[in-house]
Amino acid sequence: MRGRYIASVLAWLLLVGCTSVPVRPQPLNVVATIAPLADWTRKVGGDRVVVEVIVPVGVDPQAYEPTEQQRQQIKAANVVLLNGLGMEPWIDEILDESRSGQIVVESSQFVDPPEAPEPDPTPTSPRGESPQTTPTIVRASRAVLDQETSRYLWLNPRSAIAQVEMIARALTRADAAGFPVYRQNAARYGAALENLDTRFKREVATWPQSVVFATDMFLYPLTQRFRMPLKVVDGDASASAPTGPVFVNRYQAARTEGIPLPPGAVVLDPLGGANYEELMLTLIVSMTDAMVHNERGSIE
Repeated sequence: MRGRYIASVLAWLLLVGCTSVPVRPQPLNVVATIAPLADWTRKVGGDRVVVEVIVPVGVDPQAYEPTEQQRQQIKAANVVLLNGLGMEPWIDEILDESRSGQIVVESSQFVDPPEAPEPDPTPTSPRGESPQTTPTIVRASRAVLDQETSRYLWLNPRSAIAQVEMIARALTRADAAGFPVYRQNAARYGAALENLDTRFKREVATWPQSVVFATDMFLYPLTQRFRMPLKVVDGDASASAPTGPVFVNRYQAARTEGIPLPPGAVVLDPLGGANYEELMLTLIVSMTDAMVHNERGSIE
């Protein structure tokens, strides 16, 4: 698999090396709902795009309400990138009023769904094309993703690679002349994400146990990538107490304020940085520290 990926990268670079790319008079106006999508788009688009991110870093997208200025930015954009799966419950009504010819990409539809988690028999206490008259909604023909288990797809580096390739295709759809640039940048960044995936694999290999405990399913894309069981617990778990640290989604904790965190809680922010690679490295180092040392406390 990795050999085929590197071969495809070299093919893209050869293609770009033989192609003269005209300068785009005006950069594409791209709006991304969350920071990972914005960072990937900047990496792929380079100076041919201007990217605005709607939800600030460290803010829950499900609880966020876009400003009037942001709503107008979404409506006027050439390309809109969203995660989907209920992450942006406010987006549909804005898109209904968007400009004609707009390309809208729901990135989660371009990622193979994680395998459904098997039921736990002894669970811990659960807790540009031609202008259109309406926006072009770009979707892939894939199995329906389960919102609960798949919403945080960017936490799987392999999913990130698939979404970067999707972004290159979406930008090419809006700016065909930029195809060589988008492909070259996607290939280069895809190789960096391959390295990130390898780093994750090395970190996970140091964990003394394979079971991951969390207060909801936000880590499922990551644990499924490395074939690790994910068990959901809550503050009332006592009869079958977790045997390691319990990872808490910062946003889920805020939505359930007043409910005590379980013993050994380690709070993680899945949207805590503007740079995707730095965000993911912070997350995996925090998880490794907690798993290896089994420390209790909160990691902001």
